[in-house]
Amino acid sequence: MTSNWPGLRFFVVMSISALWFSDANSAVWVSPSPFAQNGQCRWSLPADQFLAYSNTERTELQEGCGLTFLLKGEITEDDASKFTKLVHWSDELYRRGKGGVAHVFLNSEGGGVFAAINIAKAIRASASMRGAGDTMIPVGGGCYSACVIVLAGSYRRLVLGPVGIHRPFFVGAEYEQMGYKNLKQAYDGLYLELTTLFKRWNLSGSLVDDMFAVASTDVHVLNEHELDSYGLSKNDWVLTEQNNAEVRAACGGEDLEATEANPTVWNSARGEECLRKINARKPAIFKAKITKLCSADDANTYNNGQRPSQGCLDKVYGTD
Repeated sequence: MTSNWPGLRFFVVMSISALWFSDANSAVWVSPSPFAQNGQCRWSLPADQFLAYSNTERTELQEGCGLTFLLKGEITEDDASKFTKLVHWSDELYRRGKGGVAHVFLNSEGGGVFAAINIAKAIRASASMRGAGDTMIPVGGGCYSACVIVLAGSYRRLVLGPVGIHRPFFVGAEYEQMGYKNLKQAYDGLYLELTTLFKRWNLSGSLVDDMFAVASTDVHVLNEHELDSYGLSKNDWVLTEQNNAEVRAACGGEDLEATEANPTVWNSARGEECLRKINARKPAIFKAKITKLCSADDANTYNNGQRPSQGCLDKVYGTD
């Protein structure tokens, strides 16, 4: 439960990575989850084409297939806008109990730093990404420069390709003309914003310093120790502790220790029994949240087997 990465997934990700990165031209793509078992899940679309479908058409297209968002190439503000729309749609499905949990695949050499910040913020604000979404750099992929900010903003991370950092740089005539003093102020503002965001996202405070220490014309590829120390190669530690609390409450400390020592326990009968206990507790926990956070009408509606208001569900999912 705490690792969120059953061993089988590693092999699946590695085996499909070459197919993922053969698509060309568009920076943001939508495709079924690579873990979907449905034989009909064989499509891949650029984000603008996918978003042009109606909500009903999108829901029918992804039903039974899961979702994966692929971010590759240069990251632009237009990409950030498309990605944010995709996440909002994923959240809508998730809150309605119709799937919508997204995997995000990264294969990008960077791009606009503020575009990457906006994508990372969209991930952090997403109920579906927080609930069960994950971000991966598969074998054959890589994440450099501004792409690292997207990785930093993710809740669950799996890094199987290289990650490279350097000092962000600004592009545009306004930056060329602002002079040393104003450029220094711009960098100070960006440094403060990234420091604040990385702290909020439970990453090491040294990450921003080390990014700014590498010239924008160079790149430092992080080793395993650096990835681990920054927190970039593992799940958000607060989310990990939340998962640990669920396992302790449902299965006991011994099961938690067993899964921490060997994550493949989750694929065993013991792990399946623990997951059954965790899932059995969720309706009561959900009901308690509705009673605490929502109106009496919403609580009665839910107790009668009906869907509470969207405002109530937003409050409940906002705590997860």
